[in-house]
Amino acid sequence: MNRRVASTLFTYAALMLLPGLFSVFYNAEHVIGWNPPGKTGLIACGIGAVLAAIFGFCSQRGRSWALWAGLFVTFLFVAQCGSSSFKAVRAMSDGDPKAWFKLAVNTAAFLFSLRAFVTLGLIARQQPQS
Repeated sequence: MNRRVASTLFTYAALMLLPGLFSVFYNAEHVIGWNPPGKTGLIACGIGAVLAAIFGFCSQRGRSWALWAGLFVTFLFVAQCGSSSFKAVRAMSDGDPKAWFKLAVNTAAFLFSLRAFVTLGLIARQQPQS
């Protein structure tokens, strides 16, 4: 069980770096290079990736609480990224031409977090109740 939790959390950590790197090295004007306003996306996704990696290591070491900590972190990112995606959709409907970029980054982070949250939730359901 701990191996499944650890592999899920390590995969989540790797996947969360992708939207962060995308936000900092690409911008809404379709230019590849350093994008200083996107560093907040890298910071947020990087924090999620570091926490997931730490909890993955703890899970490998046999700590059962790492599953619940991972569930909590992924839930927070589902809520935050889902809200940000909704705001970006509203900005696109108001005519903001650069909102597609925020929508892409937040939706990718939302989907990665949702996948990890559901996977960890299913693992938690399979644990015997004590």
